[in-house]
Amino acid sequence: MIIPFKHKSQAHCESGVISNLLHHYGLPISEPMAFGIGGGLFFGHLPFVKVNGVPGTT
Repeated sequence: MIIPFKHKSQAHCESGVISNLLHHYGLPISEPMAFGIGGGLFFGHLPFVKVNGVPGTT
């Protein structure tokens, strides 16, 4: 079986893989956009966890 997958070199491993796979399936998302979406998914603000009086953000 031959799959017509067009590989494009990217700057980062994980976001480059996601960008290439989404391009393959018809959703053209750039690597910076994939990187930003991934950053947004793993954002957390914990006001009840404080370090030196500052709420925890990850």
